[in-house]
Amino acid sequence: MNMGDMGGGWAMMTGMAVFWLFVIALLAWGVIRLVGARPQSGEDAQEILDRRFAAGEIDRDLYRAAVTELATAELRKRAANRQ
Repeated sequence: MNMGDMGGGWAMMTGMAVFWLFVIALLAWGVIRLVGARPQSGEDAQEILDRRFAAGEIDRDLYRAAVTELATAELRKRAANRQ
């Protein structure tokens, strides 16, 4: 048996290597997505804002501006859902 007869074997080995590299990359991507995902706190934006204001992380002016922005965003969202 000479090396010229192994042409199809090399192509098959290369194809299998590419396949397994793809599978490993897909698994790595899935693990990274699962590990990197942040758990949801269950708080909505208003509750987070209230908590930060109560803790003194933001002042009254910033709190009021954020409350206004949240209300405006909610109105825009409702208007977009009606259309």
